[in-house]
Amino acid sequence: MVGRTFSLALFLAGATNALAGALHVPSDYSAIQDAIDAALPGDKVIVHPGIYTEFDISFAGKAIEVSGIDPDDPAVVSATRVDALRQGVCFRFDSAESGASVLRGLTVTGAAWSLASVAGGGVYINGSAPTIDRCTAEGNRGSGVRCEDASPRLTGLVVQNNEARFGAGICCRNSSPSIEDCIIASNTIRGYGGGGGLYCGEQSSPSLSNCSIIDNSFVYYLLDGGPGGGLYCDDSSPRIYDCWIAGNETADGNGGGIACGNGSNPILDGCTIATNQAATGIDGGAGGGVYCELSAPSFYDCEISGNLCAHEFYLLGRGGGVRCYQADANFIECRIAGNVAFGGGSGGGISCEFSSPRIEDCVVRRNEVRYGSGGAGLDCQSASPDVIRCTIDSNFVSSDDGTGGIECVNSSPTISGCSISANRGSWDGPGGVHCVDSSPSFLNCLITGNTQDFQYFEGAAGVACSGTSFPTLTNCTIANNAHPSPDEVGGIDIGPSGLVTLTGCIVWGNTPADISGPSTVSYSLVSGGWPGVGNLDEDPLFRDPSSEDYRLQTLACAGSGESPAIDAADSLIADAIVVCDAGLGGSRADMGAYGGQSNWQRLSAVTIEISNYDSTIVQGDTLDWSFTVANNRPAAHSASGWIDAFKPDASPYEGNPIARDSLLIAGLSSVEYTRSRRVPIKAPPGSPYRICVRAGEHPSEIWTESCVEFEVLSIAAPRPEKRRGRPAYRGSERPR
Repeated sequence: MVGRTFSLALFLAGATNALAGALHVPSDYSAIQDAIDAALPGDKVIVHPGIYTEFDISFAGKAIEVSGIDPDDPAVVSATRVDALRQGVCFRFDSAESGASVLRGLTVTGAAWSLASVAGGGVYINGSAPTIDRCTAEGNRGSGVRCEDASPRLTGLVVQNNEARFGAGICCRNSSPSIEDCIIASNTIRGYGGGGGLYCGEQSSPSLSNCSIIDNSFVYYLLDGGPGGGLYCDDSSPRIYDCWIAGNETADGNGGGIACGNGSNPILDGCTIATNQAATGIDGGAGGGVYCELSAPSFYDCEISGNLCAHEFYLLGRGGGVRCYQADANFIECRIAGNVAFGGGSGGGISCEFSSPRIEDCVVRRNEVRYGSGGAGLDCQSASPDVIRCTIDSNFVSSDDGTGGIECVNSSPTISGCSISANRGSWDGPGGVHCVDSSPSFLNCLITGNTQDFQYFEGAAGVACSGTSFPTLTNCTIANNAHPSPDEVGGIDIGPSGLVTLTGCIVWGNTPADISGPSTVSYSLVSGGWPGVGNLDEDPLFRDPSSEDYRLQTLACAGSGESPAIDAADSLIADAIVVCDAGLGGSRADMGAYGGQSNWQRLSAVTIEISNYDSTIVQGDTLDWSFTVANNRPAAHSASGWIDAFKPDASPYEGNPIARDSLLIAGLSSVEYTRSRRVPIKAPPGSPYRICVRAGEHPSEIWTESCVEFEVLSIAAPRPEKRRGRPAYRGSERPR
């Protein structure tokens, strides 16, 4: 057969595909389509560098491979080009092709819509599942890759400089492609549409892993824009893992990085969403990093940083990092930092309106409101977010009005186990928390070190409430917040139409005053005293407030005194956890953020404490130690536990880990272990030797650890009596 070559060696070796051939373009066939037409199942069409002006190239359902000569060399891939000259698509897969139909190592360009081509795109896939590997799709109209009712595998692609109305880079309609190790860059939406880099519509469920969606944009068009400069999810639920979504922009639209709408439920895990913009235009932009409307996306372990939303007419610009509107998003273990809401903006970090997002174990830090109002960290408008164990700190308002930390208007958020600190308000807003006609609930929170820039603001720097607000604070510590006016309040201020309720709290060291306005206070420690049952006026003896350590001192945990707030809250309430880090003394609840029924909120999910160990040991003798692993969450928790040993020069022992277990611990409970290990005779005398008990995901991720040091004595020395020591250091916790 003309153009077919066979491998005699493979044939003699009994290769199962001995009849498969290699068809070369242009030496055997001048056109790629001609070679495909001649190919048999299992054949490989090898395309050599050159420019092939073909369009609507079809595999016709064949299980063959069309490949450049070196898919791993970007220069060769770039030199091996199929240019459709705007006559149609470059390649089309619409004959039920499977993963055995492979396109590899080519550049496709010049595609466009035409009467002859029903659909557009550099590669058009309909009702098929081919494999597209290490190709470049650039300079096409109608998307770089367009999927309809398709499930292709897209690996190692570069999709760049394409244009379309929807999904200029990759467009998915009722499709579930697998997209791996791809770069989707500098694609542009023109006209009404969305998704500069990737569009997921009509119940699509693509899976993306290790991809970069960067520098895509929605061009300002006829006084209107569209959603999702980088990615737009419309009635779709993609799964996105370890991706980089950065530098994307939508002009006069929402969601510079990602926009989600119409019942979409995407999951993003381990992604970075950074330096995106929703900016400029008559209608403005919301959600510089993420915009959610009528959707429920989930973000796990994501970085949302350096994003911007802005409005040139100073009307909108809401949610520099995240904007939730009628959406119930989940943000778990995320870092939302350095985002800006500019021009009438609010919610530098997160803006919520008519929404109930869950924000858990997140850091919301150094976000800014510039020329606007509302909360720089978290802004709630008619919203009820659930904020759990978050750090909301160092957020600020750089000009005009606004609250540094959290602002609530007609809202009822639940905020538990959070640290709200070092935030800075301006003009008409405090540093920490501002409530307007709202009834937030604070449980086991630290509200500390917040400030107000201007003395004209009539309200507290820590927690200020106006209108018909009825906040409740239970086991909270409100300390060292400062207002510059001698006539205002540092700690908590409530307007005449509201009422604040404090139970088991510590309000201390706020300047110039701690509490003002209608208040019900019980079993709380307030500097200067306050009417109510069980209240105290004594120094709470924080461990080190200058270092933001507001735990209570106790002699039992190496403190220099006993805090009067220990075992001083309501006698009918008990501390859930009684350890050195939260809950002290007996079981009766302590005052402040580290006491009460929910004091486990202040602890890492898993903690370890070595309680008994040998401080000296003779070569060849047995080292004994015991330790306790605690689960500080109500639900059962599993982890990998292991023990590492270290030599006096701090180098790891060659046999690490010296022990390893799988841990499963019931909620709010602990398990005690005893271990013995013979110290090798070859271990030279010296100190400090060290053992560390660790929990996490072995070996790379340490959630928490506890270490102790011991000395090894010479075997010739008299054997000392075994004595027990305290850990050299304890509870060196690393958040997951």
